[in-house]
Amino acid sequence: MAEFSNLYQTEDNRKVVSLPWKSIASTLPTNMAKAKKKRFDSLQKRLASNYDLKKEYERGMCFVTAYSSLLYIVTVKGDQSNVHLVCSRNRLAPIRKITFPHLELLAALMGARLLRYLCAETNICPSKKEHYGVILKLF
Repeated sequence: MAEFSNLYQTEDNRKVVSLPWKSIASTLPTNMAKAKKKRFDSLQKRLASNYDLKKEYERGMCFVTAYSSLLYIVTVKGDQSNVHLVCSRNRLAPIRKITFPHLELLAALMGARLLRYLCAETNICPSKKEHYGVILKLF
């Protein structure tokens, strides 16, 4: 009853009581290692039963971690051409499973945005004398 000795009364004659909390609470055990093992076993079972998925997995489709775009300008004067790297952009690949064509589209979109950014910031737009290119790379 000592915990309830701090009673007080409000203006409308209501009593307010604070309830005691247990000071030491045990933490729940983690089951992360068990979950990882279960997911790994599930992956092995799925790859063993699906040959196409296993070939995709072996090709590295699931291991692409990043993609990048490089923007360069090629200027042609007569029979001489000069290549200049303008800028580059890198991104991490999404965590969810994604295919190579989808990653290439993401890199191409990033390259188009780089070109639009270059045109907006420098007021230089592509002409017949200058060729803009984007190199896509998957890591």
